[in-house]
Amino acid sequence: MNQRELKTKEFEQYNDDFTWFLSNYNSLLEKFSDKFVAILHNNVIESDTDIRKLRNKLLDKYNDNYSHIYIDFLYSKHPNFVL
Repeated sequence: MNQRELKTKEFEQYNDDFTWFLSNYNSLLEKFSDKFVAILHNNVIESDTDIRKLRNKLLDKYNDNYSHIYIDFLYSKHPNFVL
């Protein structure tokens, strides 16, 4: 597989993880409310309330794949945005 094909595959997996996150938001919210979640291959691999701690855990365990991990936050309440 050449570099372009590899990058395309990585992007598709990242996008798939993002889509999985959105599709499973409500069930994830029940388990990981007010936490950051790290998702790889449609599985939550780590979670934490502190993004720095989560990052360190991921770097320790998944250093080679760190850039492929989708990370997002599960809000228990809808955030208020000030424009």
